[in-house]
Amino acid sequence: MANNSTGNSHSGLYFALVKVVISILCIVGALVLGSTVFNRLASLKKEPPREEPTIPVYRVETYRVEQRPIQRFVAGFGTAEADREVVVAAEVSGRISETEHLRVGDPVQGPQVSSDENGKSVRVPAASLLRIDPQTYEERVTQAQAMLTQHQVDLQRIDQDEASNKRLIQQQMQRLETAQRELDRAQRLVDMGAGRESDVSRSELEVQQFQEGLIRLESERDLLPIRRKQLQSQLTTAQSDLALATLELEKAHVQAPFSGVVSEVMAEEGQYVRPGEPLLRLTDDSTVIVPVPVSLTDAAVLTEFLAKGDFPLAQLVPDESALFRNEVSWTGYVIRIAPVADERTRTVMVFVEVDNRNSETPLRPGTFCYARIQADVLNTPDTYLIPRDAIVGNSLFVAPESSEASRSAKEVDIEVVRSLQSFVLVRSSELENAEVVMTNLDIVQDGSLLDVRRTHTFEEELALLKVAYLAPAPEIAPESTDEE
Repeated sequence: MANNSTGNSHSGLYFALVKVVISILCIVGALVLGSTVFNRLASLKKEPPREEPTIPVYRVETYRVEQRPIQRFVAGFGTAEADREVVVAAEVSGRISETEHLRVGDPVQGPQVSSDENGKSVRVPAASLLRIDPQTYEERVTQAQAMLTQHQVDLQRIDQDEASNKRLIQQQMQRLETAQRELDRAQRLVDMGAGRESDVSRSELEVQQFQEGLIRLESERDLLPIRRKQLQSQLTTAQSDLALATLELEKAHVQAPFSGVVSEVMAEEGQYVRPGEPLLRLTDDSTVIVPVPVSLTDAAVLTEFLAKGDFPLAQLVPDESALFRNEVSWTGYVIRIAPVADERTRTVMVFVEVDNRNSETPLRPGTFCYARIQADVLNTPDTYLIPRDAIVGNSLFVAPESSEASRSAKEVDIEVVRSLQSFVLVRSSELENAEVVMTNLDIVQDGSLLDVRRTHTFEEELALLKVAYLAPAPEIAPESTDEE
């Protein structure tokens, strides 16, 4: 029984081991079969198509560089002012009795000098504005004339007194000589014992009387020059009083100091005015001045023109958009420049003169306008005008001409000479007739392939400016005043 039990256990263990081996072999066979099927299926799959990497071509726009003289302009703004404007004030006191041209907008004529048929100068009086009651001043003129006449009569009387005194002195001297001879004769008779002492005494008394009379006449004669000077001084004073009275009478008649238009009225007929009280404002609108602030550099350029006797041309418009449309409303010239700069704005005031007499639409004082002043000409042979947006650091990219469909970008080093708002004046030996890349500058590098879609010209770039401060200049241009 024991042996049978042992045999059964050994046979059960054997069968279990066989099952394990068979399971392992089945698993390995399944794995081999799966791997074979997977490899077979994998061998049937085709690889995806592959493309070789290509060099990118960037689409860009370029700017054609041209070597040509460029006219530069200075832009600014200012308010028009009358070249001559004055507040006419009363010079004498009184009540306004008459008024003429005392309305705003009335044109008045100032004093003028013309020539007649014979070439002789003829003075044309100024237009009358108003009159201050002249009665008081007419009376003063009459009084001064009477006083002057009186002094003139006194001077004539002095002349007569001088002639009479001269005759009286001659007569008195003759009488004195006669009395002296009579005294000498009486004294000789007394000495001879034939005369009387009383006759001598009487003759001596007569001689003394004639001497005293002669002294009085000579004293009067000596006083006549003093009286004459006194009367002449009084006559001069009377003449001055008459001139002042006449001047006051003339000032009572207020006339236009120059030709212009009444722009403000400050008095009315019947009003009592005193010296210095304003009556009206007179404006000469035939010539208008527009002060325009410019930078120190631009002021230096314009000063050089004035020093040579050239007056820079200025174009004026009422709004900035008109400059963009190249519309010109008024034309003037820079005639002077302020010697002192404004410490707050660091600008210098230049004065543009506009002659309204040659303008269809006058520029009225008080009009705010924009000005474009013709400045220097940029005509340096080794410099080029480039849009500021085309510069990357201290270099830019050019697209050389090529027979291929695409071009190869080339990086060119430049030297910035001068900044002109959206343009830059640069110096380089590789920019003559070149095309400068303007777009996609963030990805373009030296050697990049370029597909030039459009080429801009200088005129097209100028058309994009809001205010045209640059323009093509004539081929024959004056020497450039460009400061490097």
